[in-house]
Amino acid sequence: MAWWSTSEGRAQELARRDRPLSERFDKFVVRQEGCWGWTGCHNGIGYGYLRINKKTRLATHVSLELAGRPQPSPSHMACHTCDNPICTNPEHLWWGTQAENMQDAKTKGRTRNGQSATVSRDADHALAFLREAGAPFIDRPGL
Repeated sequence: MAWWSTSEGRAQELARRDRPLSERFDKFVVRQEGCWGWTGCHNGIGYGYLRINKKTRLATHVSLELAGRPQPSPSHMACHTCDNPICTNPEHLWWGTQAENMQDAKTKGRTRNGQSATVSRDADHALAFLREAGAPFIDRPGL
């Protein structure tokens, strides 16, 4: 029987959806020393996200906000000191503009000839990181 078939099932599902944001976020975070892994959904370039009130939110943004550091303006993005897109550790994140993020990349030698270069993380790297952290879904066939 489907959850929506009974009033009890509907009430339980609605209560599950109304969990605090921190509880929903924690469900997908693999906390460990250093970078925190994200086992939830990922966009095409390795950054985690979740749906909140019918809107897609980047996990890095949620992490910073839960740490008491709200987004200063819509033009600010979550930048990584660790350069690991899968990381959601707020100690590794800072708010910056696109220009600041590109300057950070240039300083770290992550640009090509002073130009912006897309940094794409290999899926194997992300999976290896999550395997080391003991993420529960890694042993599924196809991963």
